[in-house]
Amino acid sequence: MKPLDLVFFGHFSIDRISYKGEDRVALGGGVTYGPSTAKAFDSRKEIGIVSVIGNDFKPEYNELLKEIGVDLRGVRQLGSSTTSFTLNYNGNRRNICLRAKAPDLEFSQVPKDYFSGKTFMLSPICNEIHFEFVRLLNARVEGIIGLDVQGFIRSFDSEGYLSERNSQESIDLVYRIIDELDERLIFKASVYEAEIITGKSNPFKSIDELCRNDAIIIITRGEKGSLILQKNHKVIEIPAFQPNQIQDETGAGDAYMASFLLEYRNSEKIDLKHTGIVASAAVSFLLEEKGPRGVKPRKTVYKRIKKKKYLKFQNDNE
Repeated sequence: MKPLDLVFFGHFSIDRISYKGEDRVALGGGVTYGPSTAKAFDSRKEIGIVSVIGNDFKPEYNELLKEIGVDLRGVRQLGSSTTSFTLNYNGNRRNICLRAKAPDLEFSQVPKDYFSGKTFMLSPICNEIHFEFVRLLNARVEGIIGLDVQGFIRSFDSEGYLSERNSQESIDLVYRIIDELDERLIFKASVYEAEIITGKSNPFKSIDELCRNDAIIIITRGEKGSLILQKNHKVIEIPAFQPNQIQDETGAGDAYMASFLLEYRNSEKIDLKHTGIVASAAVSFLLEEKGPRGVKPRKTVYKRIKKKKYLKFQNDNE
């Protein structure tokens, strides 16, 4: 079996979503949206998933994943419950409630041939990946490691609601991971998450704070696009592209990272601005459809890039 191009780590989630007056249940999590984006963006890529699910994982979810065409040998069924959230969208904000949590990922469950993969993406959603897992992965693989920080810093109150308070322990964990992975890390945080970690509300100051070694740091800003920074370089500002319509914003960060990583590895010469623009354009397609199947192939994404129809772009250091 040839090496996988991209391996995702994290929990699936069964999401009960309330968006613009409509309620639905859908399979979510970075290990749903990331792989579906990757296969849509470049169907030739071999994608693997490492996750834990419960007995409540419906047959139609397995069928969806098989249809997408991902390797599921790293998915383990354990216990009665798959991780489950309630997501209520209200304007640009969403209220999140954790209803159930599957067991944490264990390094021993990773199929041995996965370690020969080219690129890896850590996509936790509720602290299911521990530092020791990250350390062992770093010692075992040679490829680039992407990371979405949200699942490392989330905390929940006694009723399961996402807490506005974050412990110093979780913030320290983020910096430990950045230091551990160093030059092989591509790190993503939303502007809100970056403020939580650094204490700085200005995204240009927070990205500078996070850029402490040779890792590539990304901060996503919704309709304002994203920022990318690598040590000893200037901040790169990436615009957000205008979708034809907005049906669903769930999974936008996962789509950004999946397309970013594939484009990054596909390029003969690294161009972070180009890679960020490709990721931003790919996300604009995801927004146009409900669920994880909106992203289009690379050629279609490139066509949107050429039109330069930006949703909003502020060239200011706010």
